[in-house]
Amino acid sequence: AYSFAREIEEQSGELAGGEAYSDYRTITDDTGILTVDVPASWTDTETAPQTTEAGPAPFIAASTDMDEFDATYNVPGMVFIAVPGETTPAEGLTLVAPAAGECTDGGIYDYDDGRFAGQYQIWEGCGGVGAVMVVLVSQAVDHPGYTFITGIQATSEADLAVIDRIFSSFDLTT
Repeated sequence: AYSFAREIEEQSGELAGGEAYSDYRTITDDTGILTVDVPASWTDTETAPQTTEAGPAPFIAASTDMDEFDATYNVPGMVFIAVPGETTPAEGLTLVAPAAGECTDGGIYDYDDGRFAGQYQIWEGCGGVGAVMVVLVSQAVDHPGYTFITGIQATSEADLAVIDRIFSSFDLTT
């Protein structure tokens, strides 16, 4: 099976080992629409809908420290948002790309797991600490009308395995 962790590790090679995560938990957003599995130790979460120009957007974020995750590349974390309307992957990736000079572009790749299809982009060497970001912009094959953006920040090799778990578990409850 394809592994984002293996692919990114081969490309970046900069991350420290870290201890593998053994326990995961499923988070559901406050609207009850989105779910995703995250490491049990990522206890700082946000699940309230976000306000967008297109209207309220179901949202999940999780990290070991959301304030640090929002401001730096020093801790691991993830976001998963369903934005009303259909945005092209190229437009969506531009919306969430790191600021110029913060990371090295590792390329854009097609994504299709049979339920969600779009593109993902890898960002490496982020924030001067070697962090890796992976951002996926997709549409659900069976649920048109939303663009799904899934972003994950990894600070260790152990976090890379989390990318595989998040990408295999993010889902809609409807």
